[in-house]
Amino acid sequence: MRDVLYVVQSIDGSLVRWDPATDQFEIDASVAVPVTTRLLVARLGEAGWLHRRIRDWLQRCGVTDGSRGLVRQALARAVEEELGGFYRLLAVLGLLLWSATDSFIILA
Repeated sequence: MRDVLYVVQSIDGSLVRWDPATDQFEIDASVAVPVTTRLLVARLGEAGWLHRRIRDWLQRCGVTDGSRGLVRQALARAVEEELGGFYRLLAVLGLLLWSATDSFIILA
């Protein structure tokens, strides 16, 4: 589950990694998981792919670069604000995952 939180941020996890050859996130072939899980991770990996594309665009856009148009700067700033909300959501989900895992370990 932790790897899925990493994937949607376009970060390699311990079992799910970015494959530049296929341009997508994939579960390590040596891990035995059902095909349905692989398909689900591939779909969630699309969010990571989209995050990667947006992040790259923002870097190319250069919000602080005064030579860009005002509309482009405004769009980039709005996208950055939305990404901030996305990161806050992921932080909350990560905290919930961590506390659920911690509780499970204590109860087990």
